Amino acid sequence: MRKRKTEERIKAIEMHKQGIPRRRIAEELGVSHDSVKTWISLYKSGQKDLLDDTRKKRTYSKAVKLEAVSAHLEEGRTMVDVTSSFNISSPSLLRRWCKEFIEQGDISSSKQDCPDKKLEVTNSIEKIKELEMQVDVLKKALELQRW
Repeated sequence: MRKRKTEERIKAIEMHKQGIPRRRIAEELGVSHDSVKTWISLYKSGQKDLLDDTRKKRTYSKAVKLEAVSAHLEEGRTMVDVTSSFNISSPSLLRRWCKEFIEQGDISSSKQDCPDKKLEVTNSIEKIKELEMQVDVLKKALELQRW
């Protein structure tokens, strides 16, 4: 499936180079007009690597997400322009971030972007172990009192 998508994207670019209109390309390939528009924009902006669907999944920091959302919502830049400027893999991803920001007032950070959470978990585990030891000591003290 991935190979087919990559081939579709390359074919769409080739058709565009031949002067075929985007809507006709979309119809012939059976994809949305917006997809063809995005692929052409990525190609024109020099981001040909983003056309390859076999690439490794990218992660984005919370700061990049917020900057991109701000560029679209506050500055009024188009989604295609913002995705191109910030090297975001697709407008649908930016659309999801915008929706999350509008609904929640913030954007969640990626799992790889949370060293504070790892530290918090480690501290919590240590605290739990300490409290378990205290409970054991108190249980033993209570047993000794009963004697």
